[in-house]
Amino acid sequence: MNDQAAPMTPTETDEPVVMVSGIPDMNRPLYRIFPLWFFEAALTTNAGNLFLIRPDAWEDPYEDICSKIMLQTPDHKQKMLSPYLRPAFAQCWSFEGQSDALLRAYSRVNRDAATGRNTEPKFEGVQVKTTRQSLFAPSTNFPRREGIPN
Repeated sequence: MNDQAAPMTPTETDEPVVMVSGIPDMNRPLYRIFPLWFFEAALTTNAGNLFLIRPDAWEDPYEDICSKIMLQTPDHKQKMLSPYLRPAFAQCWSFEGQSDALLRAYSRVNRDAATGRNTEPKFEGVQVKTTRQSLFAPSTNFPRREGIPN
């Protein structure tokens, strides 16, 4: 009998799947704060389109929980879980429209002592309000899989 397990290999993605759950009201407001420079770029160079980004590319390493989970192989070595998962692309939105914590996390204001003006205005935050219905309307072109909620 062979003691060695089959080698672990990352899964391959065959098609994009949109998964959104836990938001029963399609018209409930969602909020996101963008740095001003990012928001301007989305409007001018991306034709107003927003892009989904892999969580491992996000600035805050704690938002990519899968990068912190380790697997133990049969030979007692550790490997990260994330390479074995299907690639995920996401954005963070909030139901909270008035959040000082989110404003501080996603914008920066450094006031000049003499003028009181922000020395780095491109890092000021811009709050965007939308709904699940508006945000995910473009994703209707993606294939759906049986049993996966929209």
